[in-house]
Amino acid sequence: MEKIIEQNFSVELLDKSTPNALRAVQQFRYTFLCKDYDDSLPEEGLDDDGFDAASDLLVVKDTDAGKIVGTYRITTPLTNAEKKTYQIERQYDITPLIESGKLFACVSRLCIDTDYRDGAVIKLLMRGLFQYLSETKCEYVLGLCSFHGTDKSLYPNAFTYLYREHLQTEFDFKAVMNPIDLSGCAETYDESKIREEMPGVLRTYLAIGHTVCSTASVDKDFNCIDVLIVLKCSQVNQRYLHFMLR
Repeated sequence: MEKIIEQNFSVELLDKSTPNALRAVQQFRYTFLCKDYDDSLPEEGLDDDGFDAASDLLVVKDTDAGKIVGTYRITTPLTNAEKKTYQIERQYDITPLIESGKLFACVSRLCIDTDYRDGAVIKLLMRGLFQYLSETKCEYVLGLCSFHGTDKSLYPNAFTYLYREHLQTEFDFKAVMNPIDLSGCAETYDESKIREEMPGVLRTYLAIGHTVCSTASVDKDFNCIDVLIVLKCSQVNQRYLHFMLR
């Protein structure tokens, strides 16, 4: 993938052969992802779950400051040459897609420096991701989106809205870890409360064209409820994507 440069930012795939490059990303994720969910963790550490070697890593840098400010991990059948269990399979059964032979990408570990969460870095990560998807000709994208906490009663309108308006039907993957059936939510929802209940990044994904599977998964280790979002690349809302990335 060709490096993207915009003002004082650059986004490109990490060269994992460069000494300490991967370690720097893992340190960054530890600080701005792991500690975001658990502030009791030691001040320094590495976020290394063993999946980086089977993945490509998008990295955004502030070239003026000379530091990483955002990253996103992409795992495909092309990067996962040893056919390692996908990280997402810890929570969801995606066997039907794996066995279909279709090319797909599992995205994970979205992480942005807290001082750069004004929209610019996430746009660059999305721009890099969709350039990557185009070049590799991936047909589907899968990812998890998290609601903080493990109490589903905090999100009655958001979960009902997702099930009623954005349900994935082609590949409705089922949660295998602490599942919550979204079909058991209320019949109606208060539209005025959806925005305050739903993570902002999930609203963006829905506008792009992502759909949501019918079961959520409670991840007690990260103190969150995850929903699996699926995008069929041929059904991307190109108008919104162009608007968001301009």
